[in-house]
Amino acid sequence: KYRHVDNIFFENQDLVNDFLNFWRTTGNQRIGYLIGKYQPFADVPLGIKATVAAIYEPPQTSSPDGVELLEDPNEKVLMPIVSLFL
Repeated sequence: KYRHVDNIFFENQDLVNDFLNFWRTTGNQRIGYLIGKYQPFADVPLGIKATVAAIYEPPQTSSPDGVELLEDPNEKVLMPIVSLFL
């Protein structure tokens, strides 16, 4: 069952700043897959914390109003690596 996380932590703040700078400088939307792990979060009953180690930005075209995902030539290589974090 899907559930939002109660807390998110980026192992390196430059990860999120680099990702957000695209939006800050262009005003265009962007999609990035957060790669990391879930952990218990004691500050909230049954809490879940996400610790992000990397952000993968798949091939995409973007505008201020939306994003179109393109075919990803890295998908076959990337998915086995990402599954290590699940």
